[in-house]
Amino acid sequence: MTILMADDDKEDCRLSQEALNDSRLLNEMRFVYDGEELMDYLRGRGEYGDGGRDAPEPGIILLDLNMPKMGRRWPRSRPTQTCGRSRSSC
Repeated sequence: MTILMADDDKEDCRLSQEALNDSRLLNEMRFVYDGEELMDYLRGRGEYGDGGRDAPEPGIILLDLNMPKMGRRWPRSRPTQTCGRSRSSC
């Protein structure tokens, strides 16, 4: 299961990666650094689109609620939906 961490602070990302490694979790971790990149990753567009960077579907998303390029109310304003393997419908 892939863990996706969305946080604009690269030091927080590094510390989280170290903590998971120290706890001996073998899950792959991916990182995005702003709200726009998060949505591109989840929807398979931009650099994560066809032929772009690999973006396995995350089983867990660790989300910084005060990320740039995403309003503070974002988590409450986005409809809940499951994209599944085919993200083109997101």
